[in-house]
Amino acid sequence: MIDPTIVAGIDYSIRCPAICVIQSESTLLNVFRPFNECHFYYLSSTNSHVIQTDNIHGNSLALWATQTNRFQSIAQWALNVLHCYQVNSVGIEGYAFGARGRALFDLAENTGLLKWVLHQNAIPYDIHAPTKVKRFGTGVGNADKDYMAQAFEERTGVNLNALFGRKRDRGSKSPVNDLVDAYFIACLQRMNGVLTALEIEPDGE
Repeated sequence: MIDPTIVAGIDYSIRCPAICVIQSESTLLNVFRPFNECHFYYLSSTNSHVIQTDNIHGNSLALWATQTNRFQSIAQWALNVLHCYQVNSVGIEGYAFGARGRALFDLAENTGLLKWVLHQNAIPYDIHAPTKVKRFGTGVGNADKDYMAQAFEERTGVNLNALFGRKRDRGSKSPVNDLVDAYFIACLQRMNGVLTALEIEPDGE
């Protein structure tokens, strides 16, 4: 049986992928986990956006020669994080319906490689629709990024903008919104794991 207390949520992208790992010894449902139980990792192409705290670990995106190299390096980074914590259940946010054109193709290829790497390493994953993640975090399926960041602060007591040296009430943008999404995906994945362990069917989309 999958241990629901070691999970990760991944907000996967090409420019600023983010991972939230939750290590919780609690077997209770307690849906939204405290900030100090979470470990955040992300990549950014903007050096000023890279910070290191006790549980937020930013790194610069590696240089690449081709798009394939780019996708490989991001997938390997994600796998290294998951292996570091022995994560055995992963939630990934699905594609937004508004994505289109070349950006959608690149995102699909990038995410497809991640899924293949997870499969090759026997790490089970679930796909959560963006509307489901938003509704889970805020109660509103079309919540914007600022609303999600506000919900994160209400759930954890932490203002991520302040940690990044920004004004506390500044609009949410990368990597803050990516970390916020990763957190709610991880909490949702953990909740589903606990429900499954209790033989309760999680709500579908």
